[in-house]
Amino acid sequence: MIKHALRTIAAAALFCAASAQAAIFEFGALLSGAQEVPAVTTPGNGSALVLFDSASKELVWNLSFRGLTSPINTAGSGPTAHIHEAPAGSNGPVRIFIDSTNPGTLITGEGKVEGIFAGAAVIDAAIEAALFAGDLYFNLHTATFGSGEIRGQILPGAVTVVPLPGAVLLLGSALGGLALVRRRAA
Repeated sequence: MIKHALRTIAAAALFCAASAQAAIFEFGALLSGAQEVPAVTTPGNGSALVLFDSASKELVWNLSFRGLTSPINTAGSGPTAHIHEAPAGSNGPVRIFIDSTNPGTLITGEGKVEGIFAGAAVIDAAIEAALFAGDLYFNLHTATFGSGEIRGQILPGAVTVVPLPGAVLLLGSALGGLALVRRRAA
C-alpha cells in the first residue's frame, strides 16, 4: 500500500513536470555496508525508489536509511551523500550530489543516523546511459566511515521501500513542492 502510494505520488509529480510524451522508468536500490568497496560492518541499511522521466531527463529519488553508526556528514564537513558511477564491486566518481548542496534536494538526511534523502536532478546522456547499464550507486558517508557506510546499486525495477514514520507525508510534500517550483520556473 505504501509502495503504491509512493509510486503514485512520484509519477504524478513527474507527469506534471513533463510537457511531452514520456516514458517513466522505475529503479530501486537496497543499501548495506556489504556493498561498500571494501565492505564495512555496520547495522545500517536503506532502500531507495528512483524514477526517471525520459522526456524531461529528470531523475527523482526517495532514499530512506537507518541504523548508521554515526550521523551522515553535513555539507562542508566531508563527503555526505551522493550518486556515484561505477559497476557493483568498484568505486567511482560522484555524479550527483543528493545532499543540501543540490538545489533539487528537498529532504536531506545530513547529520542523522536515520532519515530520508528526497529530491531530483536533470541528468545528461552519459549519466542516463550509466543508469540503464546499472552503473550508478548511492553512497552515504559518515564520520565513522568516511569512504561510505552504506551503498546500494541503482537497478531496474522497484524495491520494497521501508519508509520511516512520516516518510510518505514528507515525500508527498517534497514532490508536490518540486512540481510547484518547476511550474513557476516555466
